[in-house]
Amino acid sequence: MDRLAAIEVFAKVVESGSFAKAADRLGFSTSAASRQVAELEAHLQTRLLNRTTRRVSLTESGRQFYERAVQLMADLAEAEQEASSAAVVPRGTIRLTTAVNFGVRHVGPAIAEFLARHPEVRFDVSLSDRVVDLVEEGFDLAIRIGPPGADNLVARKLGETRLVPCASPQYLAAWRAEDARGPRAARLLHLRVCEPAPRLALPRPLGRGAQRARLRRPAFQ
Repeated sequence: MDRLAAIEVFAKVVESGSFAKAADRLGFSTSAASRQVAELEAHLQTRLLNRTTRRVSLTESGRQFYERAVQLMADLAEAEQEASSAAVVPRGTIRLTTAVNFGVRHVGPAIAEFLARHPEVRFDVSLSDRVVDLVEEGFDLAIRIGPPGADNLVARKLGETRLVPCASPQYLAAWRAEDARGPRAARLLHLRVCEPAPRLALPRPLGRGAQRARLRRPAFQ
């Protein structure tokens, strides 16, 4: 038995005053409507309606159940309307995690622009340079630089970024980067360029008076 359907039939019978009228409203046969109410009464183990050849009337149990049934159907209709509206107008809270630098520089402004268009949405943002477990920690979304992580995550590529080694002229002069030779320069390039970091810190813009220099990777034996 579909209890919700049976409750709807019962409410329609009470409102219309007969099984025939209720069945006509719902697109059922009269016998089908009568069977639905009978099954509901059997489930509740109580009689809800007094039936005569001319009319139906509520029992005391039926009157109490009808009041609850009307409220139930109204709550259900309201819930369905809210769900339908949410499908058209975005609303609710999105829990998002991303890296600290990337979040401050890029995600924050993007969220502000999104909220201007969708004021019913709220963001709960966690900035962390560790790879969080979305399921365990209850996040809806993560924006990451690099592999998405677990195989069961659905990932979409948003863009590309690249690492750019930068240094001041004084730093380059101290390490003789233009003519990179020897063990000290090898250690510099190994630590700063060759090893991929688990988390990407975006390069900061060069300040006034700074100069760009190209690092030439030496040939190691």
